[in-house]
Parts: sequence; C-alpha cells; structure tokens
Amino acid sequence: MYSRYPIICFIFLGLLLVVSGLPRNLETLSNLHKTNDARNFIVGGRKAAEGQFPYLVSLRTPWGAHFCGGAIINDRWILSAAHCTFFFDIPEIIAGSVRSDAGGERYAIKRIVNHENFDFNRDPFTDDICLLQTNQTIQFNDLIQSIPLSRNRIFRSSRGVIAGWGWNEGGLHLDPENFFPVVSEDLNYIEVSVLSHIECTSRLWLFAMYLQVNHVCTFAGRGAGVCTFDSGSPVVVDGEVVGIAAIVLPCATGIPDWGPRVSSYTRWIDANLRNFS
Repeated sequence: MYSRYPIICFIFLGLLLVVSGLPRNLETLSNLHKTNDARNFIVGGRKAAEGQFPYLVSLRTPWGAHFCGGAIINDRWILSAAHCTFFFDIPEIIAGSVRSDAGGERYAIKRIVNHENFDFNRDPFTDDICLLQTNQTIQFNDLIQSIPLSRNRIFRSSRGVIAGWGWNEGGLHLDPENFFPVVSEDLNYIEVSVLSHIECTSRLWLFAMYLQVNHVCTFAGRGAGVCTFDSGSPVVVDGEVVGIAAIVLPCATGIPDWGPRVSSYTRWIDANLRNFS
C-alpha cells in the first residue's frame, strides 16, 4: 500500500528543485545542509511562542511528516492550499503545537474538498484552495482555536503575519529513511506587507503573468518570506484570514509571495461547509 510513497517523494523533490531553483546535481544537493543559501530557507522570521497561533495546524504525510500548514475555520474544517493534497492524501492534521516533531492533538481527516477548477498539471496557480474535514470535532482550548475568514477584499497595503514550519536558515536536510526534506522543528512567523495588485505586479517582474485578481500578495523584503512547506498557512490581517500562502518562486529573494485571496472564495467555502455538514 505504501510502496508508491518513496517514488512520490523523488518526484516531489524534483519539482521542488525546479520551483525553488535549487541545484539539480545530487552531490551539491547532499551538501546543502552545510550552506546558508537564502533559497533554502519561513525565512528571516522569529520563533513562535506556545499558543501564539492557535488556529494553525500541520498537515501530515502518510508517514507522519509535516507537509503543509492550514487554518482551523471551525470545529470540523481546515482551510489550506489544494496543491498540498495533490501528491498524496492527507491522513491527519496536528493542532496545538509549535513543534513539527512533537506535541499537539491529532485529528484524522474524513474528507478533502479541492476547488473543482484546480488542476495542478494544467495550471497550479488557479483556484489553489481546499478544505479538509476532520473525522471528529476539534476540541478548543488555550492552544487550539478557530480563526474567522475575511470577507472584504483588501485594496491598500496592510500589515499581516504568516507562520509555518517551512525551510529556514538551517538549509535543506533529507531524511535518510525516505529522502523526504526535513522541515523546521520550531514554528516560525514573519510579519509581511499585503500589497495592492498594482504594486505586486511591479515587484513580480516576469512572474507577474501568473498573478490573478483573486490572489493576495505579500512581501517581507529580500532575505525574508515564506518558503517550501509553508504552503497552506494562512495570511492573517487583524485577526482574520485574508489569504493562503501558496506560491513562492523562489524563496526569499526579494520577490513577493502570493496565493488565493480568501474573500474571493467565501461563497465556495460556505457552500461546501453546508453541503458536507
């Protein structure tokens, strides 16, 4: 049953090399843990305190590793990025921990609902949004809470925050058992500027061709920003989810990060919550 996962890992790692601009040479790749390359590393962020982001969850691979972030939007549903479920089903999430390797409460996933227009092979930038329904009711406490969705589009620059367990200053490490990249053990966060569509377009240069009106764009400066395995984490402004971290091409090189704008999808979210309640 699990024999296909190592193969998937290699395919996924190859895609990461293309997307993040990492070296294709395996000898160079194996030595990346000795470097401090900005492309490997949330980058330029700070370590999160316990309970600081109670809405954030870790989506786990079938073998238990962190793969993506997500936001608790009610006691049964998680909001994340659709590409996080493309390579394999997500069997469970972990809530209530600032560590990727310990603590927290585990909840099995009953249902995954990707946007019907999302097609990773055809266009991974469009409608990259999904909902995950837990098998049991999520028990809220000081470390586990839901977060409301923003239903208003932000047109002017605002300050926001993104947290995740993605690659950081430690560089790239590969798990010797399955060759899957090892993520940050500690939850990190970074404050970002939410840019207007016009300003984001001017900063994206050639990548602007992939920016859409239903995207939200964030910028933290050169040497800072979200990175691989921060995907799916919510972009939060004034205590509401305004977007989803999804597109980082490449990491922390002075190019904005962008992903689905939540206000563009609230009707889709509400409809699915009703349909599968």
